[in-house]
Amino acid sequence: MAPLQGYAHKGTMPSILKIIFVDDDPNLLSSLRRMSHTKREEWETSFANSGAEALEIMAQQRFDVIVADMRMPQMDGADLLRKVAELYPDTLRFVLSGHSDKDLILKAIRWTHQFLAKPCNFSVLHQKIQSSLALSKALDDHKLHERLSSIKNLPALPQSYERLCAELESDEGTIKSAAKIISSDVGLTTKVLQIVNSAFFALPRHIQSLEQAVGLLGLETIRTLTLMSGIFNDSKGAQIGAISVQSLFGHSAKVGAIAKKVAKELGLPQETIDDAFFAGALHDVGHLIILHEFPDELKEIQTLQSQEGLTATEAEYACIGVSHSLIGAYLLALWGLPHSIIEAVAFHHEPAECYHGEIDIAIVIYLAEALAVTEQEHDYDEFVSRLDMSFIERIGIEPKLKSLFAECNIVAESQESAS
Repeated sequence: MAPLQGYAHKGTMPSILKIIFVDDDPNLLSSLRRMSHTKREEWETSFANSGAEALEIMAQQRFDVIVADMRMPQMDGADLLRKVAELYPDTLRFVLSGHSDKDLILKAIRWTHQFLAKPCNFSVLHQKIQSSLALSKALDDHKLHERLSSIKNLPALPQSYERLCAELESDEGTIKSAAKIISSDVGLTTKVLQIVNSAFFALPRHIQSLEQAVGLLGLETIRTLTLMSGIFNDSKGAQIGAISVQSLFGHSAKVGAIAKKVAKELGLPQETIDDAFFAGALHDVGHLIILHEFPDELKEIQTLQSQEGLTATEAEYACIGVSHSLIGAYLLALWGLPHSIIEAVAFHHEPAECYHGEIDIAIVIYLAEALAVTEQEHDYDEFVSRLDMSFIERIGIEPKLKSLFAECNIVAESQESAS
């Protein structure tokens, strides 16, 4: 099995991390040098004032992490990280970007694990790097590799999604050209419009065209729906016991829609709201792998859940040694999707494992799934019973739970309506 780019650290994580910072602003580099000195027992740091200098330094020694500015002369951050991804795929790649860097960020998405906004608090940077390494360690688990190595062909990234991404990243990408790509696949078009018109989005009118859908929901939401529909369409009709592709599709669409509402209610930035929908829509993709590749074990998992009262994750570890969360995250990492999405999928049942001092997408998905599986519209107590309240109180959102429940609880509907 091919190694995961950026997640292929061997054995235990190094006690001292080797990090290189790249920025053409000497004042920022000086500040980073001074602040990173406080972490000298954890970090060994190097500094470069250009992409070319960074590559020269990296040719001489191995680095665990690179943190690069986006806007630099001669070689911008996107081009630098693309070269680093090709030459040193095991290195975790971070970008420091300003609010005006949106076009460059799109260019760098496939080469970057984490985006950090300038100005960046050093403690946030430290926590982000540590949580990224926690994910790296989780995805390097030998049991996960052992299980997935038995699968000859893991699902490939849907071609329709790759074409759409290429179009949106080009200078000629428009709403009309994006809609045209999706429209070329009749089955995909039907599926996307079904989800758009489901109760999950509560749009004011019935949407009949992809251009209308893009106009109302935005390109990022439609791109997510395209990926989600392509993945589930390849597995259409599969079912073992109570688990079917249709039920997974309906649940995933619901969690994605609720996650978008939760992120908005928590006051998170628009990019995070879009990513929350993305991660929510894909959070259970690992279940598809188990459904197709481990049918006998899935029956055992279902038995443990029904007879022993174990959670899905507990039963999965008992039967196959890994969880659907890590399997899904591994697949998304193979596809080169953004680190924040992979992290949220990996830890959506255990957001405390990757908590870095601020509300992140893993927490949003955790809340969204609790809302999605709450069976009664007004049963707030059931919703709360599904949460680790000690963690909720620790991160300071316990006072917001009632308003979240009121604003984001979606009445249970037939799953077939979204599938």
